[in-house]
Amino acid sequence: MNLFAAIFCFGMFWPDDQLTPDFQKHFAGIEGAFLLYDTKPGKYYRHNKKRCAEHLSPCSTFKIPNALIALETGVVTKGNFAIKWDSLKTPRQNLLTSNWARDHNLRSAMRYSVVWYFQEIARRVGEQNYKKYLSNIAYGNQDISGGIDRFWLSSSLKISANEQVEFLRKFFKSL
Repeated sequence: MNLFAAIFCFGMFWPDDQLTPDFQKHFAGIEGAFLLYDTKPGKYYRHNKKRCAEHLSPCSTFKIPNALIALETGVVTKGNFAIKWDSLKTPRQNLLTSNWARDHNLRSAMRYSVVWYFQEIARRVGEQNYKKYLSNIAYGNQDISGGIDRFWLSSSLKISANEQVEFLRKFFKSL
């Protein structure tokens, strides 16, 4: 099983005088990585530094830049922007969770990580917009050749946990 997590937090985990936590016990039998950035002291906590630098498909974590790009391009205008579920295009038996088999808006699609919603958003945003925005934000390898509605799903787009946290750090700083 491959696993990596990149987490961005707001100065609330470990006091400055506490030793770096040991994440090893949480990864027994799993080839994975964990990265946490604590904004208050500006400190990184990593498990498996080598894996944190490895480029992997972002999968569900791409919904953050995906939603931001959709909002920036005007494809999505607000959090309640709804898309009707098409049971012919995305049959229920192919869905990971029953929460997917219904109409969704951006808020509910984020909450339930609804892949079909973000695939439809991607089709509407289009290749040229993704090339432009992924380049502007220096998001991973910026390779969308894996298909407009799947490049982030175990496909061509790759990014490391280190780069994902840096993306979130820069985004938060810009707010």
